[in-house]
Amino acid sequence: MTTHIVPLMGFIFFFTLAILMFTIHIPNNEEFKYYRKARFATGTGFLLLALVGLFRVIALSENMHQVFFIFSVRTMTSLLVTYLNYLAFFFLIEAPHHKRLTFNFASACSFILLGITTTCGLMLPVTQPIMSIAIGVIFIGNTTWMFVICLIKYYKLKKDLNNYYDDSPYIRWMNVAIYATYAISFMMMFNRYYAIGKYHLIFVVIYTVFYCYLSINLLNFVPKKIDRIRHKVAEEDAPTVSELEEKAEDKLQKEYYDSIQHLLEEWVEEKNYCTESLTIKDVASDLGTNHSYLSAYINKRLGSTFQVWMNGLRIEESKRLMLENPRTSIEDIANSVGYNQTYNFSRWFKQITGDTPFRWRQSNRSKA
Repeated sequence: MTTHIVPLMGFIFFFTLAILMFTIHIPNNEEFKYYRKARFATGTGFLLLALVGLFRVIALSENMHQVFFIFSVRTMTSLLVTYLNYLAFFFLIEAPHHKRLTFNFASACSFILLGITTTCGLMLPVTQPIMSIAIGVIFIGNTTWMFVICLIKYYKLKKDLNNYYDDSPYIRWMNVAIYATYAISFMMMFNRYYAIGKYHLIFVVIYTVFYCYLSINLLNFVPKKIDRIRHKVAEEDAPTVSELEEKAEDKLQKEYYDSIQHLLEEWVEEKNYCTESLTIKDVASDLGTNHSYLSAYINKRLGSTFQVWMNGLRIEESKRLMLENPRTSIEDIANSVGYNQTYNFSRWFKQITGDTPFRWRQSNRSKA
């Protein structure tokens, strides 16, 4: 009876998460079409894990010696859950249809190969050692491929956002989820699934914390995306930064870059960068220029992204304010230079200066 408690708790935990993914309200409009699909894919993965736990409670006994069969099923389950998690990421970033087709086709081929190797091993027991190795190779190959593809997509998205927004903290959880999904897929495969073992408690804690973290961030993604859509201006067939960079030297004359530089220096001198939640479109509108050309100028002439450049200006201003106003709180300093959260201010301050705002102020008191 004791051995059934853990899988029963697993069933309840994952079934609850699945219900949350399927039932919590999502705005019924076109902008959230892919978000709905991401929630459905994640919920399906949770439901699969719940069914595995239920199956173990009902049917699986400790006297079952079909090691090869159990290993094969465990591997397929792990691969399917990993696929669903990464597919949800593809939906969240609204990857093009042909990219999703390639992703789905490669994964389907892996499942077919796993089915063939499992069938061969069951029909010809003498081949099971070789088939087990083949199953492991297929699993590692496909899981690693999905991990690398999603990581490349994430950093591409991050780069695009860095060239548009002054900060993009609402996608950092995706990076954690990509790495954690990859690590947990191997834990699911090589640990004795839902069994009581030496390292099982550690496995259960990591597993529970990660899927709670994933669920909370996925459910909280909606209001953040609403805010992003609200401030987004429709851009039909807008040229990408990379395309602009390639033709910038051909189309933009030195005089044009100089004019942008002059306008930007005036904008900086007026400390307009202290406004909260700036996008590159906001700055371009203030300057009376095109945001794509401004992005190309920042990338090529200043050697930076919009996000890093903007936060660099804010941090330099905050240092000046801390020296001139030693009794003003860090929170007030952060608010005055455009940060509505002290955490984001401290994170950028340490990233740029290598120190926290408090320690920097303490070590520079003599300059005040």
